[in-house]
Amino acid sequence: MAVLLKLIGLSAISLLINSVTAANMAVGGANGGWDLSTDLQSWASSQTFAPGDTLTFTFGSFHSVVEVPKADYEACTINTPIKAYTSGSAVVKLSSPGKRYFVCGTPGHCSQGMKIEIDIASASEVINAPTASPVIPTPALSSPPPVDGLTMAPQSIPAHAPLKPPAALSPIIETSGPPVMQSPEARGPSLQVAQGENSGGRQVEAGIVLVVGLLMALAQ
Repeated sequence: MAVLLKLIGLSAISLLINSVTAANMAVGGANGGWDLSTDLQSWASSQTFAPGDTLTFTFGSFHSVVEVPKADYEACTINTPIKAYTSGSAVVKLSSPGKRYFVCGTPGHCSQGMKIEIDIASASEVINAPTASPVIPTPALSSPPPVDGLTMAPQSIPAHAPLKPPAALSPIIETSGPPVMQSPEARGPSLQVAQGENSGGRQVEAGIVLVVGLLMALAQ
């Protein structure tokens, strides 16, 4: 009895999960479709498929949808088709976990990219799938309120002028020893003139003394 109740409970939980998480997915996304221009593999890899979801294929008359086994999917052949859809629209129910494969039945279209692999996760994998944490924006720093109607402007620190190195001191050369006597020639012409004037004065004085002496002798 306990086992039966447990099975009934698991079935009820599975039905509840399917009803809550089931989604109807348009193959190729809102801006794509079942055609040659849509990157179907990238779209499928970006989705999470769960039991209970449905796939909706929408295509033109020159396309079709064929469900095939993995071997035909990889070889782009339709040797053992599982089911084919050719009416321009197909709705496929994903009832159980596992992988399912679909290709376009028009020759050459599968090799050009019209093929898709659907990986259906189990209900527990869907529930335990990590979710992105919300991003909390960092508050912006506000400027300080004005004081007494004056707006505080940011103060700038003046740059110090570079220090100039001290001027080099000229060395003082000291000389020792007696003073050097210079010759008259080294002293210059002005000194020679002065000496000539002194010698001429002495000659005049000697002549005057001689004349006075002669006059005194004659007077006697």
